[in-house]
Amino acid sequence: KDLTINDQALLMALAILESRGDTPARTKEVYSEYKRVADAIGTNQLTSRSIRDKLTNLDTYNLAMTHKRKGGVQGGDYYLSELRVNLDSLLEGFEHVEDFDGIVQDVDTFSRQSTLS
Repeated sequence: KDLTINDQALLMALAILESRGDTPARTKEVYSEYKRVADAIGTNQLTSRSIRDKLTNLDTYNLAMTHKRKGGVQGGDYYLSELRVNLDSLLEGFEHVEDFDGIVQDVDTFSRQSTLS
């Protein structure tokens, strides 16, 4: 409840990825899911760089874990993120945040909509 709406949207994006078994996820995948959540709740989207910074902040709060990986010969460094908290507990907490009612009611349906588009 104490997080900003964008922090909450980012946390929900991680929860959706987790529910699909798609974590740890690269920042670009988290950002893509975050944009869908932000659209669904009607909030302005942040830039991908801001999202990377927010992922680091969620790590500080022990809600998410973000770690840097070396790209090796193929390319540069990248970040992987995943939830640090239990998915069911997190979703239960979101039941008390009005903006996310439509998503929390049926996370599986919202998650599948992403894979269909």
